[in-house]
Amino acid sequence: RAINKIITLLDSDLDLSKLKQTLCDWSNDKGVALSVIMQSLRLSLIGKLYGPDLFAVCAILGKDVSLKRVKDFKNYLS
Repeated sequence: RAINKIITLLDSDLDLSKLKQTLCDWSNDKGVALSVIMQSLRLSLIGKLYGPDLFAVCAILGKDVSLKRVKDFKNYLS
């Protein structure tokens, strides 16, 4: 569920600078732990549960590369 939301957001016209707040809002609305969302995103982007700021990584990688990594991670889990 969290991975699908991340994919939807990255595949939309949402500015990456608003990704964190949008995920926080969605987390609160849906009752999904923010830690689950962040861990999923972190594993998708860098392959570890620790590392640099996720949203800085997204900004460096850009939407296309970030989206591809999240989709690849989802496929890997399937």
